[in-house]
Amino acid sequence: MPVEEVLAELAQATGARLRGEPPAPREVSASFDAVPLALALPRILGEQSFTLEYDRAGRLVAIVLHGMPAVDRPARRDEAGDSASASPAGPRPFPLVLGRAGTRHRPLVLPPGLAEAFGREHGTFVELLEMAALAEDGLRRAEASQVVLSALEREHRLRRAFVRALGALDAATLATLAEGPTGARFQELLSYLAVHSREPGLQKKAAVWLETLRAAAAPGPSP
Repeated sequence: MPVEEVLAELAQATGARLRGEPPAPREVSASFDAVPLALALPRILGEQSFTLEYDRAGRLVAIVLHGMPAVDRPARRDEAGDSASASPAGPRPFPLVLGRAGTRHRPLVLPPGLAEAFGREHGTFVELLEMAALAEDGLRRAEASQVVLSALEREHRLRRAFVRALGALDAATLATLAEGPTGARFQELLSYLAVHSREPGLQKKAAVWLETLRAAAAPGPSP
C-alpha cells in the first residue's frame, strides 16, 4: 500500500500526530511481528529520517518526519585517515563526557546491521552512544539504542557513569544541545531509555533529563 497510507494507519493506531516532511511517494510491502515502532519505521520509510516524541507518561504523541539525507562527497584517501578507527556516527558534537567506566568499557558485540555500518563485529560503548544520539539513519539509531540500553541495564558502574554524565551538563550546554540540529535525536534517545528501560533508576533519570532538555528547548517568555 502507499507509504502515506501506512503512516496514516500507524498514526490512527497509536494516537500520534504526523508532522514534518511528507514521505516520498512509493509502495510499501512488509510484515512485522512484535517489532518496536522505532525499528519498524526505518524499514517503512527507507532513507527518510524521523524522530519519535513521547509525553511525560511515556505515550507516543508525534511521529516527526525529516527530509531525506544529503549525499556526502566521498572522502579522498588523504582526507579519510584511518578508516578502521573511524566511527560511522559522523562528527562528534556529543555532549556527554563519560568516566572510565564508559570510555574503557570492553567492546560490545554488534548486531548484523551495525556490524555492517561499523565494518567490524564490535564497537565501543562511546561509539554506540554517539550513534544512538546522532546518526542520521533512523534504523541505525534504533539498533544502537537497543545495544546501549542493554549495556546500561546489565552494568551498574556503566549506568552510574552515564547518569553522572547527564548530571554534569550545564545550562549553556543543554541550551546549545536542545536548539542544535541533533537536539531532537538526543531527546529521542532519552525517550527510548525512559520508555523501554526495565531498570527503574535509569528509567526515572532518563525521564527527568528528557524534561530538562525539553525545557531548555522551549522558547522563553516574551519581554
